[in-house]
Amino acid sequence: MKQKLKPLKNTECLYVCFGSGKLFKAQNNLVENGYKTLTEWGVDWGKNPQACFSL
Repeated sequence: MKQKLKPLKNTECLYVCFGSGKLFKAQNNLVENGYKTLTEWGVDWGKNPQACFSL
């Protein structure tokens, strides 16, 4: 765990994602996950109450 955290120590901005990463990861394979465009995926992402935010 410490080895995973070490590279983050010098990072200016960290991103936190709550809940499942399934929808987040779906943006990388849009067609396979039933989306035609990234904008279409973004609509679902915006509706997700478990969205990410930056620190």
